[in-house]
Amino acid sequence: MKLLHHKAVEFHRIRTLKRHKKALKLKAKGVRASSLASAVVVCPEYIDLVDEKRRRCFTLFLKKLRLSVLLNNRTVINFTPLNKIESQAGLLLWAEICRLKDIFHNKRITAIAPRTPKIQQVFSQIGISKMFSLKVVEPRDHDVIYWRASTSSEVDGELYSKQLISPIEDKLPENLQGEMWRAVQEAMANIPEHAYIDKRRDGINATFEKKRWWMFSHIKNDHLMIHIADLGVGIPATISRRAHDNLKPHLSPIKRWLNMKPRKDSDVLYAVMKKTAQGYPERGETTLSRTGEPYRGRGLYDIMSLITHVDASSVAIMSNKGFWMKNSGQSGSYAQEYRDSIYGTLISWRVPLCQRRQSEIII
Repeated sequence: MKLLHHKAVEFHRIRTLKRHKKALKLKAKGVRASSLASAVVVCPEYIDLVDEKRRRCFTLFLKKLRLSVLLNNRTVINFTPLNKIESQAGLLLWAEICRLKDIFHNKRITAIAPRTPKIQQVFSQIGISKMFSLKVVEPRDHDVIYWRASTSSEVDGELYSKQLISPIEDKLPENLQGEMWRAVQEAMANIPEHAYIDKRRDGINATFEKKRWWMFSHIKNDHLMIHIADLGVGIPATISRRAHDNLKPHLSPIKRWLNMKPRKDSDVLYAVMKKTAQGYPERGETTLSRTGEPYRGRGLYDIMSLITHVDASSVAIMSNKGFWMKNSGQSGSYAQEYRDSIYGTLISWRVPLCQRRQSEIII
C-alpha cells in the first residue's frame, strides 16, 4: 500500500477536525450537517412496475430519491444509465418528481440527462426535460410521438380533450370517446376526494399535499393506452371496514374455503373488483365507500364500465402492493401481490383503435 506523504496526512487530519467542529456547531444550532450536503441518486437501467425484479429496483430508486431530497439541500438524479422506460413506471416517476418539487420547493433537485436518444425524446415529450432545464429534443420515433402527459387536481375535460385526445382524435373511433371520457372522468373525480384522506406512508410525513392526479396517454400496437395515477393512500385504505366483511364471499375459492379475510392489497383489489363486476349496488346494500352513505362507492363501476362496452379492451389497477387486471369478454380476472409498494394507485385502460363496440358486433 502506498504511504501518504506526512504533509498529506497532516492536511487530511486538519480537514477532518474542521469538519467535525463545523458539525458540532450545526448540531448546537439544531441544524443537521447533512442538510448542507448534496447527493447523487442513480436511476436504474430499466424502470418497470410489472416485472418483479425491475419493480424492486425502481421502487428502491424512488425510496433513495425521497430520502436524499429529505436529508440533503441538493439532490442530483443521474439518468445516464436509463435505457428503457415503461409507460406506467414513467408516469410514476414523473408524479414522484412533481410531488417532491411541490413539497421541498426550497431545495434544489437537478438531473443529468439520459444518453439513450429514445429516452431523451420521451423526457422531452412528457416535460421532464423542461422540468430540469435539460436539452429538449424533437420526438422522431413513432412510438414516442403520441406520448402525452397532463396533471391537475380537478375534473378537467378541456385538458383531457386538448392534450390527450386531440392529437389522436382521427385514430380513435368516435363511439369510443364517450366511454373513455366516462371512465377517466370518474377517476379524476375520485382521486381528490378519496386518495388523500391521510398522509402517504413513504417516510416523508408531508403535512401539505396537493390533491393531484397525473395522466399519460400513448399508442402502442394499434391500441390507445391511458394511465392515471395518484400518490395517495391506495384503494385498500379507502374501503370501509364494514365493506371488508362483505368482501369475503368475493375472494378466490381457496381463500373462501379457508375462511380468510382480505388482508393483502391484491386480495382487496380482487374482491372489490369482483363485487364491482356484479353491477351497481342495490338500494340499502352496503357500499364500498368509506363514508358508508347510500349511492356512494360507485366510482369503480364507472371506471370498469369501459371493458363491458368495448371489445378487445382491458383495465388494470395497481394500488400499493396489489395488482389486478381484467380483459373484456372474460369472466375471470388476474390478481398479484408484489413485494414493494408504489404508495398510491395507478389505473390503466387499453383500448383498440380500430374496433367497434361489443353491442355493434354481429356474431
